[in-house]
Amino acid sequence: METLLRSLVRVLFGFKSFVSEELGSETWNLLTDQQYELLSKNLHKTRQLFVHGLPGSGKTTVALKVMQKIRNVFHCETHEILYVCENQPQKKFVSNKKICKAVTRKYFMKHDFAEIQHIVVDEAQNFCTKDGDWYKKAKTITQRRKDCPGILWIFLDYSQTNQLSCSGLPALSDQFPREELTGTVLHEDEIAQ
Repeated sequence: METLLRSLVRVLFGFKSFVSEELGSETWNLLTDQQYELLSKNLHKTRQLFVHGLPGSGKTTVALKVMQKIRNVFHCETHEILYVCENQPQKKFVSNKKICKAVTRKYFMKHDFAEIQHIVVDEAQNFCTKDGDWYKKAKTITQRRKDCPGILWIFLDYSQTNQLSCSGLPALSDQFPREELTGTVLHEDEIAQ
């Protein structure tokens, strides 16, 4: 079965990818092997996950795909999934996908999210606690349903940290379970531009 799945992934590499559509480039692979492995995780067993990745490793792409998977697996509506990031352009980009409610960390800390069940946090290494403990709030929201706790996946890259204050993240040794995206996507210069 595993050989069949890997063969299917290789066939799918020929299709235009999510990132290709965004950048207007036809040469992107659909998913790297690492991204595929990450998205293949059983969400019922992997409720919380810290995803570390190098620049250009596709963290945001995987974050978007995991939100689509959450919608399918848990039969969620857009207003039940929250994407939290640090900046307005990123929030706008994700909002335009119409797969979740997208907010900045600052907005997240100032409002209640009674309908939210699942949270995906992106670029968490740049978060800070000056407006409150965002990590504790996210855990509380996703764990309020004892019979079926929600998903909390946090994407980060410490090499892209651009603030010195406390990020609010648990110590690296406490970020468990944790996955690493080490490969980079082709054409990372286009991503940077």
